[in-house]
Amino acid sequence: EPREAQPRLAERGLPPALHNVLACAGDGDAEVRKTVAKALSYLVHPDDEEAPIVLAEALRMIKDQDDSVRKAGSILLVSVARPQDDAVVAALIGIACDADASVHVCQEVVGVLGTISGRGHSQALGFVRACVGSTCLDVQREAIAALSEVAERGDESIVSLLCESMADPDMIIRCAAIVSCSVLAPIGHEEAVRSLVRALEDRWQSVRLRALVALGAVAATGDAAATSAVALLLEDVDSEVKRAAERISAKLQGLAPEEQDAL
Repeated sequence: EPREAQPRLAERGLPPALHNVLACAGDGDAEVRKTVAKALSYLVHPDDEEAPIVLAEALRMIKDQDDSVRKAGSILLVSVARPQDDAVVAALIGIACDADASVHVCQEVVGVLGTISGRGHSQALGFVRACVGSTCLDVQREAIAALSEVAERGDESIVSLLCESMADPDMIIRCAAIVSCSVLAPIGHEEAVRSLVRALEDRWQSVRLRALVALGAVAATGDAAATSAVALLLEDVDSEVKRAAERISAKLQGLAPEEQDAL
């Protein structure tokens, strides 16, 4: 543990700067702890001998009571952890599942897990998918967004889950589901296209806009249903949605980029 190791840091010959920064990791001022995280991200890299000590400190920071420290700890963790490190993934999930962990800690873990684990990591994907069913709305939102990073592209079960989530009562979840679906669904995926077409009727501008962009990524060129649905938004009350509809309509019709730019 970093705090137990700190009295021995100088004996190990660690650079004085690193020794001094780590000594402040337990400061009572959240601003100081946040600054420590930022400094460590500059001082230590994954291949450094000191990386395990800093990695443990980053994991500790993710459990911090202060939101800004947790976020700084997540950034530090990403900078010092090796990609797809099973031990770090397991440690993060353990932190989130701890009985004393707050929903904010769980939310932070879900948010950083995809960056650490990479796509297709079974333990990370299983945890994030379970968090979609959390009783905490913020955790649900984070989990839906994180699926775009932890799931394999073309994962039918995840794409189906995202399609269902596009009908969620929460607007932010609907938006996150649309964006994640645009990343994971293969071109021409029928269920995804149907769900995105329905999302074009959403009363929220942000949902309609994201659904348009997602259709541009998922619907196949010449898809009649998608093209017809997008055409209806050429008269949308929102100017940004109208402009997006013009671009996506041209794309679905197979117009060349220079022809799209001329619209």
